[in-house]
Amino acid sequence: MKFTWPVKNLGPAGGGKADGLYTFDAHSSPAGMTWCGEDFPEPLRNGFLVTRFGNLLGESRTGIAEDIGFDVLSVHPKREGDGTWSARTETVFSKLGRSH
Repeated sequence: MKFTWPVKNLGPAGGGKADGLYTFDAHSSPAGMTWCGEDFPEPLRNGFLVTRFGNLLGESRTGIAEDIGFDVLSVHPKREGDGTWSARTETVFSKLGRSH
């Protein structure tokens, strides 16, 4: 059996850290993505736009001081020399509507 490492999120958005977290923030989930090809503006070109759904639990139940997710992220993947993948993740839109 061969295991494939997940994509390391280098951030600065979506929960990524300089040391490389392998996921998005806890209590958030990618809800859809679109590839941005050569015809998109430079900051988005050759990357994905990812919508992120967040938690529906209030602060009192999760201990999280702010809403997580409910945003659109720009994700630019890169293959590393060792064959693994990393991604630079930046916020495009934030604080989109939160369900109540």
